[in-house]
Amino acid sequence: MALSVVWHRPDEFQNVTVHLGAFHTICAFMGAIGKMMGGSDYEEVIIHSGICASGSIDQVMNGKHFNCALRVHQRMLAVVERLLLQVFVEQKHVDKAPFPELSKLAESPDASKLCDVISNSAIFKLLTDYAGFVGGVRDGDLGKTAQFWVQYRDCVWDVMLFMLR
Repeated sequence: MALSVVWHRPDEFQNVTVHLGAFHTICAFMGAIGKMMGGSDYEEVIIHSGICASGSIDQVMNGKHFNCALRVHQRMLAVVERLLLQVFVEQKHVDKAPFPELSKLAESPDASKLCDVISNSAIFKLLTDYAGFVGGVRDGDLGKTAQFWVQYRDCVWDVMLFMLR
């Protein structure tokens, strides 16, 4: 509506710049994510998993239903992250036993446990290795399908990080 006013009175509003706020930027970006996922049966996965009803899926995919779209993308992000971590652990033969700090943090998150995890050099190396693994998947090491899902993951992380600012 603001652009319409500016366009109809260009002399009066020549110094006005209209820009989207954070909410509308996120909605537009989630619509772009939905467009990117089109044709991948993403909608079918969401509906069959019960994350979203079939009547709402179009609004989720075009970013119009903000709360539902955010919930869907957060849950799908968790699934993609879990699958990536599972493949990483299997391929690199990671033994989870030497990392009790991670288990404690996962069971009941708090700042002191997070500090324990961050200060542990073995965990830092593990996280660095995982980041390298994800970078390799992003480059296509596990094929085009995995590369596509990592691109989706990156886009959803961009939304989540944008919302923190």
